[in-house]
Amino acid sequence: MKIKSIIILFFICFTPLICFSQKQTLRGKIADSSNNNLFGVNVYLTDLRESTVTDIDGSFSLSLDQVLPDDTLIISFIGYEKKKIRLGDIDLSQPLKITLHEKITLLSEAIIEAKSPVSESFSVTKLNRLDIYMNPVSAGDPLKAITFMPSSTDTDETANPALRGSSAHRSIVTLNGVPVINPVRNSQISGIGNFSLFNTDIINEQYVYASNPPLTYGNSTGGLVEIETINELKSNQIQLSAGLSNTGLFLSKKISETTFFQAYGNYQFDELFLNLNNSSFERLNSFGNMDFGFNFNKKITDNLSFNSFSYYIDEYYDMEIENFSYTDNSLAENKRGFTINNLDYTTNNGILSYNFGYDFSNSSYKYGIINSNNKNKKLYNSIDYKWFNFDNLVIQIGASYSYSDYNLKDTIPVFYVDLAPGALSYHKDTVLRNNNFEGYSYFKWDISNKFVLSSGLRTNIPVDDQKQYLSYQAGLRYYMSNSHSLLISGGKYHNYSIPRYYSYEYRLFDSYQFAIDYSYNKKNTLINSAIYYKVAGREDIGLPGSFYLMNKIDEIKNLGVEIYFEQLISRYFRFTLSNTFLDQTFIIDNEQYTGTNSLKYFIKTSLSYYNPKYFNLSLTYNTRPGLFYSGISDSVYIDDFDLYMPLFDDLNDEQYGSYNNISLSINRFFSIDQSAIIAFAAISNLLNSKNERTRIYNYDYSFRKHEYYQKRTIYFGVVWRMNY
Repeated sequence: MKIKSIIILFFICFTPLICFSQKQTLRGKIADSSNNNLFGVNVYLTDLRESTVTDIDGSFSLSLDQVLPDDTLIISFIGYEKKKIRLGDIDLSQPLKITLHEKITLLSEAIIEAKSPVSESFSVTKLNRLDIYMNPVSAGDPLKAITFMPSSTDTDETANPALRGSSAHRSIVTLNGVPVINPVRNSQISGIGNFSLFNTDIINEQYVYASNPPLTYGNSTGGLVEIETINELKSNQIQLSAGLSNTGLFLSKKISETTFFQAYGNYQFDELFLNLNNSSFERLNSFGNMDFGFNFNKKITDNLSFNSFSYYIDEYYDMEIENFSYTDNSLAENKRGFTINNLDYTTNNGILSYNFGYDFSNSSYKYGIINSNNKNKKLYNSIDYKWFNFDNLVIQIGASYSYSDYNLKDTIPVFYVDLAPGALSYHKDTVLRNNNFEGYSYFKWDISNKFVLSSGLRTNIPVDDQKQYLSYQAGLRYYMSNSHSLLISGGKYHNYSIPRYYSYEYRLFDSYQFAIDYSYNKKNTLINSAIYYKVAGREDIGLPGSFYLMNKIDEIKNLGVEIYFEQLISRYFRFTLSNTFLDQTFIIDNEQYTGTNSLKYFIKTSLSYYNPKYFNLSLTYNTRPGLFYSGISDSVYIDDFDLYMPLFDDLNDEQYGSYNNISLSINRFFSIDQSAIIAFAAISNLLNSKNERTRIYNYDYSFRKHEYYQKRTIYFGVVWRMNY
């Protein structure tokens, strides 16, 4: 009876009632003034007895019990002028074509171009808010949306961008021109807290550079994710959300025609989530966070605009971890806040921008004898000028200054495998500071309507004992037709490492990159493919306790091939398929080793059904080989310390089992006039696959077993939105 009741309740929530009466049907399509199809537009009669919303291609179908000539059809959508049409004036035998016009006047073309990155033509992917929300694995999160791209070689189930074989700390994420280091929450928790720090509703555009990050920014030897917040608010909105482990509030408000703000807050809790998913998170004892964000935008004059975004989060988790042969609770807390402020002055010839960011955090971590307390401060200033004085040529020059202050207080075990309380340890207090002055120049030249050339240089002004370096790049995009384009790019890049308790220094990394990207986009078909080669010099290996703890990788070579295919099968169904081949090689003392993330294949595929009138459903499947790791072959007993020390054979001489994950998500959209309710549910790792993540051992390393990635996880919730 219980199962039967659940099935009945499910169909009540996610399917409409079926009527067998005679009806007429009004069909149509809605687009904006630029002929772009509009998704999620509200279509209803005056008395609300019939209503629907447009699907992904702007189409709608409205059933009518009876047609009264005086009835009025109403079409409304956020940020657009409401349209009313007398039903008696509509020919029901023909599809209705409707054009909606925006409520506010757009900025001039020159200002819009000034707001866009000068390197926009050289991004691999550009995402807007709808792209993020429609992504089958994003859960509405901007950085999670990237993980489903073929250029994402993330194997940790976190939102921290790992692009084309580069580790996450080699790439940077910027918000409004300011780098945000470690842009995710509690990334150490598998499946919980692995979302970004950003709210999608404040985002205007998100650009992903998987290779050759534009030198308008520095400190990246992997890739770049460039996020811009909105600079105009089309309507006021209030949003309430509630889920299995969180509640949230979001508010957008126009103060005047030139001023608006957005504010949001979330509270995350653990009891309901862990009770429902206790078999999948047996070791997770507790977690939680509170975060707040505030975005303020003001157009001071016709030429001068100001934007300020501030964010604060207080988070914690408690999780049992087995490391080598030791088991204990891992306790982490983090209080972090940052502010990003931008001032833009626009002229007829260009735009002058000043960007300021300040980031602070106070974190602690305890596990066995390890006790780490860190206080970090980061300051960033940049001034940029984008010059439009020449036809078909845009030049951008600028300078930046970044300052980092890391105060590390750590208790560290003498023997990395001996972590139990009472084991030998030492205390280390470290203060590290780094000043980095850089200047750059970048240009984009539209040679013709088919060729676009870009090039950039970036160098530092050494202080203290820093080395002089020069980063450089060039890119050529060729538009073979309206559907085909080819991008060839290459360059050399530099970045400083982030200090950690086993690497107490700012280390200068570099990389060489070369990539060829091809794109085909026509009607309902999208194909992207790429081949790339990256050589990254100097790197730390793995985590503390690695066999090669004190060794450094001289070079990491990544040779990759990727392809992505997307097809709109019909009005409601969309299919995607991608695959990545990655050959990763570690070089240490002129010896070559298989890289941890060498992947003969990395398949990501999805089948999605989008029909706002009924429900939206996405089924995804990810599969790849297991990662390579250094296996323990034996151990030796040290009598003086009553301790077994593991013996390793070679670096990355063993491989975990293959990874497989099938996930399902479903949501239903209810809309009445300017308000909407979205009910959603998701099941991650539907088949509860046991995907090997790491191996743990008994006291003398004679027996080992597996730890797994996230097992089957259920999550659901509801969002209420109202525009006013």
